[in-house]
Amino acid sequence: MNIHMITTSYPLRRGHMAGHFIQALADRLAARGHRVKVYAPNDGASDDVSDEAGIEIHRFPFFPAGKKRIVYGSGILSNLARHPGSVLELPGLLAGLRRAGREAVEGADLVHAHWAISALGISLDAPLVISVRGSDLSGAGGPLVSGVAHRQLRKATGVIAENRLLGRVAGAICPQVMVLGNGVDLERFSPGVRSPSPHKPVYLFAGRLAPVKGVDRALKAFDAVHVRLGDFELRIIGDGPHRKIIDRYKASSAWRDRIQWQGEVSVEDMPGAYRAADALVLSSRGEGRPNNVMESLACGLPVIAVPVGGVPDLVGDGETGCLAQEDTTESLGDAVLRFAEMPMEWPRMSVAARSWAEAHLHWDHIVDRYESFYEKVLASR
Repeated sequence: MNIHMITTSYPLRRGHMAGHFIQALADRLAARGHRVKVYAPNDGASDDVSDEAGIEIHRFPFFPAGKKRIVYGSGILSNLARHPGSVLELPGLLAGLRRAGREAVEGADLVHAHWAISALGISLDAPLVISVRGSDLSGAGGPLVSGVAHRQLRKATGVIAENRLLGRVAGAICPQVMVLGNGVDLERFSPGVRSPSPHKPVYLFAGRLAPVKGVDRALKAFDAVHVRLGDFELRIIGDGPHRKIIDRYKASSAWRDRIQWQGEVSVEDMPGAYRAADALVLSSRGEGRPNNVMESLACGLPVIAVPVGGVPDLVGDGETGCLAQEDTTESLGDAVLRFAEMPMEWPRMSVAARSWAEAHLHWDHIVDRYESFYEKVLASR
């Protein structure tokens, strides 16, 4: 099958975080004998066409001046917030996606657009599958993004939704919907030799420092309960516009010495980061099916999270972590306290987390379902 993918982010190099889960899918489809082409924006420093592990990568230009700021890094919405001037790149990016979409249709048995905006240039008669994630259809990206997503889904032959909530929304627009998230490389993301601090619990926040990821909520939750936690460390991985909020806490809070910001970390280094913590803290305002939660579970790291998007599909309260009862900062703080008060249960949760990942997140099983859906979409035309 000739599968042409179009996306707003695809790794610029092996180990680059942006779009690495799309690369993982492309790699596995190519390994199964499918001919895969990927169309993605050029950052201004990459080759326009390259071959990577048998996958033909087309990086389309969209803005004439130097290295681009709107794509890659923390994602389009976060980049716009961090670099307001990058809005000048947006018309060119949209035009580039349209051109790439028209090209992607040529010679394709099926076009798979990752994020609805990537389908702008796809014709109405093309065999089109669109993957919808947290920011495009949930409303987290704002009414304009949601409106564009709804329009694109009307021309899709099939939709892959990352969680059940998105699946219900998509099902009102497109008759063929499958709820399916990404897989996880269970060899790379594995418990290995877990090495959390023997002296104090380590809580890990790992994600873009953007408003939707809610590092401010995590800091507020710990600020409210830090006196009751005893000695601990809140380790923060990521970068983005909310970095300044971390700086404020480190400058003025009573527990400033317990906040450790480590900046961005490569995909290769993330398993070690998960193994060196006692729990992942997810405080997002909106999510699809968060990769950091799935990777944590695969590494045997329990998760403390607010119940947004597809998170309740992943985290079993009291089994693989602690799920906040409500989507509030106060409830997240309560979940942190509940977790902190049951240290004897952490090893059991760690084993349960890995077992759940092995049963539900293996890439082979995920790709089986992708292939079945692709075949169903083609048979329906």
